[in-house]
Amino acid sequence: QGRCRCSLPEAFKADSTSCCEAMPAEAEKQEVDMAAEEATEKTEAKAEEAEVKDEKEEKEAKEEEGEEEAREVAAKKEPEKPKEQEEDAADAPRTKISPASVDINSADATLNVMPTAGNKLIMPITEGGFQHLLAGFRTTAGIKSGRYMFEVKIVEILNPAEARAQHGRMLTPRQLLRIGFATADSSLFLGDTEDSLCFDSEGNFTHNRQSTMVAQKFAREQVMAIVLNLEEDGPNAHTLSLFRDGVRMCQPQKLPESMRGKALFPAVTFRNLTVHVNLGATPLAKMPFSCRMVQDAAEKDASVKTVAKPKDGKYEVLFPACLPDEGSFDWLDLFLEKHPEYTELSDRMILDWAEKSGLVRTRGYQWKTSNDKPDMGFGIPPLDDLSTCNMLKTIAPALERNLVVMEVKANLIKEDRQSLLKRFNLPHLKKIAVIMVGDPTQDFKQRVQSIMLKEKQAASDVTFKAQQAEERVKRMAAKRQRDIEKEQRKQERAAKRLKREQEEAAKKAEEEAKKAAEDAAKQNGEGKDGEGEKEGDDKKDVTMAPEEKKVEVEEDEEKDDEDDKMDELEDQKPPVVQLTDEEKDLTHRKMANPDMTESVLAKSYADFSLPSKEEGFDDITYHWQPEGDVAKLLKDWVFAKKLTQRVEDLKPGDSFKESWSQWQKSIQEWRKLASEWKDPNKRKALLAKRAEAKKKEAEEKGDEAPKEDPEVDVDDLDVFSVDNVSDIGNGEPLFANFVYEDWFLLSTRYEIHLLLHSFKKDLNDSDRPSFTEKDLGFYYNRYFKKAFSLKSYNAKDLAGLVELIHDTLLVNKESSFLEPALSDDTPIANFVKLTEEHRRDRQRRLDAGDETAELKFPRNAPAPPARQPPSGSSWHGGGSGSRPGSAGGGRGPPPHSARQAPSGNGSHYSSRPAYSSSSSAQKRAYTPTGASSYSSKQPRTYGGGGGGGYGGGGGSYYRR
Repeated sequence: QGRCRCSLPEAFKADSTSCCEAMPAEAEKQEVDMAAEEATEKTEAKAEEAEVKDEKEEKEAKEEEGEEEAREVAAKKEPEKPKEQEEDAADAPRTKISPASVDINSADATLNVMPTAGNKLIMPITEGGFQHLLAGFRTTAGIKSGRYMFEVKIVEILNPAEARAQHGRMLTPRQLLRIGFATADSSLFLGDTEDSLCFDSEGNFTHNRQSTMVAQKFAREQVMAIVLNLEEDGPNAHTLSLFRDGVRMCQPQKLPESMRGKALFPAVTFRNLTVHVNLGATPLAKMPFSCRMVQDAAEKDASVKTVAKPKDGKYEVLFPACLPDEGSFDWLDLFLEKHPEYTELSDRMILDWAEKSGLVRTRGYQWKTSNDKPDMGFGIPPLDDLSTCNMLKTIAPALERNLVVMEVKANLIKEDRQSLLKRFNLPHLKKIAVIMVGDPTQDFKQRVQSIMLKEKQAASDVTFKAQQAEERVKRMAAKRQRDIEKEQRKQERAAKRLKREQEEAAKKAEEEAKKAAEDAAKQNGEGKDGEGEKEGDDKKDVTMAPEEKKVEVEEDEEKDDEDDKMDELEDQKPPVVQLTDEEKDLTHRKMANPDMTESVLAKSYADFSLPSKEEGFDDITYHWQPEGDVAKLLKDWVFAKKLTQRVEDLKPGDSFKESWSQWQKSIQEWRKLASEWKDPNKRKALLAKRAEAKKKEAEEKGDEAPKEDPEVDVDDLDVFSVDNVSDIGNGEPLFANFVYEDWFLLSTRYEIHLLLHSFKKDLNDSDRPSFTEKDLGFYYNRYFKKAFSLKSYNAKDLAGLVELIHDTLLVNKESSFLEPALSDDTPIANFVKLTEEHRRDRQRRLDAGDETAELKFPRNAPAPPARQPPSGSSWHGGGSGSRPGSAGGGRGPPPHSARQAPSGNGSHYSSRPAYSSSSSAQKRAYTPTGASSYSSKQPRTYGGGGGGGYGGGGGSYYRR
């Protein structure tokens, strides 16, 4: 291989010619050959590369040729774009409407629409909450045949924003534009009803609140043209088309059947935009076909709506005066139906406007606090704080249109009426008070009855559908159960049939085997007879039992009566209801919400009065009753309200505060004295102090001090002859035997007495000397700052309480007013005497066996730690036996449980079981006990609490 031979092994060297000789000739030859081979390979590689390149270029050329051919083929196959099907308007002679008669109808627009530049530029008000409300208007001319168009261009995009809304979030109202057509009496908000349709700036086509995406969005400076084709012939007959800068944006949209055959007026609904409206003869953008503008319409194709102006040049502003809940808003709805040229100004109108503008109300639009002043509840400050309503009353007087200012409360109060009149005190406005009081007109009664019948029918339909659905569920369940039972019976019959067939087959096989054996044993002659019998047996057929076959046939042929009943159920129609005679006699219907809330009515009804010309009205009209009758009706209505309506702003006077302070001081002293008298050690101290005082008094007079007190028969004592309730003559207080119920009733007596007399003084209204049972809790809380509840006395109604304190509280049978039984100057000590007399009367009844005389009032306050009586004392509440230290002996107060803190007269009670009152007592034996266990060495303060008693109840005492 050309190696040096020196590198060969020794065994090969002997044959070599020289140790270091090589074979140059051979090596050179090999090198030449190798170089030739490499050159040949390179040449071949280049040739191959050139060939591949040629093939690639040829292939690319062919592909390009193929693509070109494909494009040519595709171009040949691609259809041509459809041509515009709308044709140029015919230039035929015709009588045109006056161009001046086609304009923006200012009387047919929302109150926030501000036309400028000759009614060509329309802008909305965007302050005071109006940036959240839609604006809308219609033109004075409508199209009833032919093909016409109008244009709208967005000139300015407004971006008003609220400073802050609820929870600190920023509110940025969005812009919106709707352009289309509507009937003359439809809503000003396009697409909201079935009488209008439109394209909006989002590219939607909307009709009756149903939207479909058909085009691209609108943009500023784009001219949007709406073409209405009402021609009877042609591919685009009865359609509405949208064009942008003269280019069709969507296919023609068919007019709904509800809008055909009616005059359709160009209309625009927008928000936070300034728009240019072109109704004139020349379009702003060139169309692919010639089309006449609305202002260029023929007389036969158009319907012009003239805006009537008042003869004297003054527009009317009506101020309806109607008593609350006596048809105010029903009258307004009826009036607006008859006079659509009037515009309502009310909070109700603002709420309806916001709903149609798409605003979300927190509690929905059905909820209202009242019809007159519904709580807005949008979470948008200008709307919620009524800034929008106030701005509306500022804008409306500047407009030339008839208005109805619907304010139930304000129109009945003189000061509020004068405030409203100042807003509308302009030369072009005529202010008229319209009074609806008394028996309404016949057309109003018919409308009310129609609404009542409709509501009654709707309620009946709901009930009927619910009953029908319930009946359907029951019948379906019964049908499923019958199907299950039928299938079970079918399976049972099949099982019986199979069993019978198996038994008969086995029997037949057994007989055949038996006969075969017999045939084998018989001779040929006998065999023939056997074969005949066998042949006869083969002819036997196994059939089902006749009764089973009859049942199965009956079930197969039976018609499912329930299916027919289900069909009958579906065919049933709701019953038609009628108004009863009592409902037909009603002149006003009860609405879902009151016209005024109870609190607002209570504060304002006493100030209701009728409008007069002296206040600034130009005219006063009486729609229902004449002036003389209306004045008397209002007076009687106010008087009737005084008898039943509470006085929300009543405040306790100085006389009450003085008497109440004196009572609290006295009851505190009495409570403390009663507690000390029940403690034997303190009683001794009291008696010693009393003796010392009498001795000192005698010395001052120069008389000899009495050695001992005269005996006093406590049981036979005439309580009303006692001069000092704190000492009946022997040092014992008259209230020594009082327990919780007695103190509770004592406080109740005085509090009710003081309340009734103070109410009369503080109100100082001869027409309203008192109040009825329903307002007792309200006034009690207003004066004593605590709740009142009959449950604190175990009384089911007021009669139960009156039975307990009939010596203090009376109820007038004619007026149902609560009346005090005692005069205003009754000494407070008399209430202690009345309470003691009542206690003794109950005790006598108990001693006679009348257990219903026992009183047990619930106490809901937690019991304080029990105090241990002093050493050696036998006085302990709850024990039995006679009263220690008393002159009477065996009589004492009703038994009490362990000492508990007194309860209040609130509406919450503990889990302690309620005890019986005098009208419903527990039947159990009475065991006389000592006095109540309410004893404490610490002084106590009496006060607070409801309905007497103490601790939260009426007249409580707390540790100081």
